[in-house]
Amino acid sequence: MVIRFHCASCSQPIEVDGEWALKTVACPYCRKTVTAPAESQIDDMSRIPTATPAVQTSVPDLANATSLSRDPQFEATSVVGGGQHNGAAMAAFILSCGLLACTLSIVVLVRPHADELIAIQQKQEKLLAQGKGVLESSQQPLMEQYGGQMPSWILAVTGFYMMSFAFWVAAVVCAIIGLRRLYRRHLAVTALVIVAIVPFFLCCGGSLWMGT
Repeated sequence: MVIRFHCASCSQPIEVDGEWALKTVACPYCRKTVTAPAESQIDDMSRIPTATPAVQTSVPDLANATSLSRDPQFEATSVVGGGQHNGAAMAAFILSCGLLACTLSIVVLVRPHADELIAIQQKQEKLLAQGKGVLESSQQPLMEQYGGQMPSWILAVTGFYMMSFAFWVAAVVCAIIGLRRLYRRHLAVTALVIVAIVPFFLCCGGSLWMGT
C-alpha cells in the first residue's frame, strides 16, 4: 500500500510506502521534512507529474531523498545552502582586522615619542654593558626619563600589545579551521597573511614606523 499526499512545504504530490504513515519523510522536490498522513489524500494519480532529469535538484523517488537526507555530506550541502557557510574564515578575517587596528594604534601612540624611546634604549644598552641585570637595565632608564611615573601612552601601548596577541592567537586558530572549507577560504588565507606580517612589522620594523 502507498500513501499519496501533497507536500506541506512545496505542495507537490508525493507518495510513500504505507510503513511511513504518520512518520517524518523528506520531500523529493524541496528537500523539506514533512509528516506523512495516515492514508492517501490524492485519488487521481494521473495529475501527479513525473520528475525529469532536466531538473537537477529533483530526486526520482522518496527512498533516494530519504537516504540522501540522512547522509552527512547531503546535510552539509543542503541545510546550509549548498555548503555556503564558513564562519571560521569570516571570524579569522575580522580578528585579523582587529589585529591591524591594534598595530595602527601602537604606531600612532609611539611615533611622537620616538626620540624618547631611542634615548631610553641607549641608556639600557649602557647599563647592560656595565653588567647590570636585565630588569634593572630596563626599569631604571624609564623611571629616570619620566620621573618615576609611567606615562599613560606607555600603558596604552602595553594594552594594545596584549590585545594584539589575543587577536593574533584567535585569528590563527580560526583561519586554520576556515581553511578546511572551500567557501570563503580566501578570507582565511588573507587572515593568515596578515597574522604572518604583523609580528614581523612590530618586532623588526621599529626603525621604520618610529621614523628613525
